[in-house]
Amino acid sequence: MVSAHLFESWTILVGSAHPAIILPVRKEVLVITTQYWIGAFANESVHSSKIGSGALAGRATGLPRPATGYPLLGKGMHIKSIADVSIVDGAIRFRRQIPGSVCSDSTICVIARDKTQQASLMKLIKWGVLLAAVLVIATFIFYKPSRILIPEMNGVDCVTKAICIDDISRLEEAEALVARSVVEIENRLGPLQNYPKFVLCSAQRCFEKFGFKRAAAHAVGKSGIVIGPGGWMPHYVKHEIIHHWQAENIGVIKMLFVDDWLIEGMAYALSDDPRAELAQPWQAYRTKFIEWYNSIDQNNLVAAVNSI
Repeated sequence: MVSAHLFESWTILVGSAHPAIILPVRKEVLVITTQYWIGAFANESVHSSKIGSGALAGRATGLPRPATGYPLLGKGMHIKSIADVSIVDGAIRFRRQIPGSVCSDSTICVIARDKTQQASLMKLIKWGVLLAAVLVIATFIFYKPSRILIPEMNGVDCVTKAICIDDISRLEEAEALVARSVVEIENRLGPLQNYPKFVLCSAQRCFEKFGFKRAAAHAVGKSGIVIGPGGWMPHYVKHEIIHHWQAENIGVIKMLFVDDWLIEGMAYALSDDPRAELAQPWQAYRTKFIEWYNSIDQNNLVAAVNSI
C-alpha cells in the first residue's frame, strides 16, 4: 500500500536541455519545468519509474484507487515538504502543429532545427556584415575627416607611422616641423598619451579631400591632425596639438559642451601665436584664458580644466 498526501501541482514536460527544443531522452529521465511557491520557474531532470503494485490512499475524491501503472517521479525531483512522494496522475496534451516541427502521435514533439533555419541565420549574419560595411563606406564618403584613419585613400604617402604627406620633397621640412612642435607642447603641458597622425598637405586639393577648406589646420579628435598648405608654421601645428591634448584630457564629447574661451583661448594662448591682435571672438577668448591660466596652479592643469 502506498500512502500519500495528495495535492495538485502542475508541471510542464519540456524534454531535454532547452524548453524550445523538445527531444526524446533516456526513458528513465524526464525534464520538467515546475513552479515554486515564490512564482519562479526552474527545470529539473527527473528519473521516473512505474509503480508496480499497491494503492493510492487518502481523503481526496477518488481515493483509494490502485497505484499500479502510475509514473513515480524519483531522483532529481524536488518534493515539497508536505508531500511523501510525487507521481504523475494525469496529463493534458496540446495537439498544435508548430512551424518547423515534426510531430507524431506521441506526447513529445521534436522541434527540428533544419537546414532552412540555419540558412536563415546565415542570411541574417551576411546582411549584418553587409550593413556594417555600407555604414563604414558611407562614413568615409560623407564625413571626410574620418579619412584621417586611412589617409592613403586620399592619395597621400604615409612615410612613417606619424607623418603622411602629399609632396614627398617636403618630408624633411615636415618631420622637423612636427618634432619641434610636439616637443614644445609636451614641455608646456606634459607628455601626450598618444601621438597623433599628422597629414601635411602642400596642395589645397589634398586639404579639401579631408573635408577642410578655410582653416590653416584641423585636429580630428584623438585620431590625427591635418595641416593645410597655409598651416606649415609652428604656431598652427602647436595650436592643433593642443586640441589633441584637450581631446585626450577633457574628452572628445565633453569638448562639445565646454566654453569656447577655454578650448580656443587655450590653443591660441599656449601655441605662441605671434599675432598681437586676433579677430573677434578669438582675441577675447585668448585674453580670458590667459587671465584664468595665471590664476591657477599650472602644474595641475588637467584638474583645473576639468573643474570648470
